[in-house]
Formats: sequence, C-alpha cells, structure tokens
Amino acid sequence: MLPCLLAVMMFLNGGAGLAFSGHLSVLTITSGYSEETAAAAVSVFGFTLFLGKFAAGWLADRFGSRKSSVFLITVFILGCFNVFGMNGKQVFWCLILTAMLGFGASIYNVGPPLWAADLSTPERYGKTLRWLQIFYNLGGIVFTIVPGYIADHTSEYRSSYIMFAFMMTASMAILLYLYRVSKNDVSPDRK
Repeated sequence: MLPCLLAVMMFLNGGAGLAFSGHLSVLTITSGYSEETAAAAVSVFGFTLFLGKFAAGWLADRFGSRKSSVFLITVFILGCFNVFGMNGKQVFWCLILTAMLGFGASIYNVGPPLWAADLSTPERYGKTLRWLQIFYNLGGIVFTIVPGYIADHTSEYRSSYIMFAFMMTASMAILLYLYRVSKNDVSPDRK
C-alpha cells in the first residue's frame, strides 16, 4: 500500500506542478489583466522559481527535507488560493500569486531526489527516483488538459488553481504520512 501512496503523491504533484505553469498567462488574461501584466507575471514566476530552487536546497539542508517540503508546498497552495484576489485591476494580486507559485513550485524540482533518499533504502534510491519521475510526468500528462476543460465549462481558469491547491493538500498529507511510517522502505520497486 505504501508504494501506491507514493505513486499517488507524485501523480498529484505532477498534475499540479506541470499543469499550472502552462496556464498562468491565460489565467492572468482571463482574470482581466493586460497582456503586459501577463508577461510580467510569467517573468516573475520564472525568476522566483529560479530563486526558489536555491532556497529549497538551502531549506532542506538547514531544516530537513520534510519541513522544507511542507513549507514550500504550503506556499504553493496559498499562491493557488490567491486567485480569488485577481480582479483585473490590482496588479499586486497577480504578481504575488505568480511569485508564490514560482517559489513554492521549486519543490517539484528539488523534492523528488530528497524524497527518494528519505523514503527508500540507499540501494533502491535510483529506482525509486525513476518511479517518482515517471508518476510525476504521468500526472502532468493527464492533468495538463484539465484547466482547459474546466474553462470550457466555466469560462474561467480560477477553478483549476483551486483544484491544484486541493491536489497539493492531499499530496502533502500523503507525504507527511509516508515520512511518519518511513522507518521501512516505501519505494515502489520493493519486492
């Protein structure tokens, strides 16, 4: 059961982590902001993602993988909920949303190697990391079309970001559970 939970966690991470960034400019424009603001938002996202990767490594070294993961996932979730403040007028909400998403999303790049090291044995690290990446990418493939599908039925993209927030809340709960029981190997390839 534990390897299945690890796979589900990474599937949810991939679904949220790969799908949200591709729809960020569309979210901004459909929320009433100009194309220039959308371009600035994407730039802010990229810059904070860049900074967040360094911060994620530093946080993991300083506070441990579990605590840094929880912190960064929480920042991402709060960024998703900031879509409620996007009204097409206050550029602050748009930029703070993208900054939080970029900073929090850094865990999707830094987290899997840390989680593979923490949740498997040293002998199975490589195989575990491979499985984490497979399920992450599978989640991204499946969920990349979902925001467009939701927008077709609701005429807005905000609901997708709320869905991403709930996906990451579930993912974080699974991660915390796996850390609690990780005295044993929970890697997907164990026999």
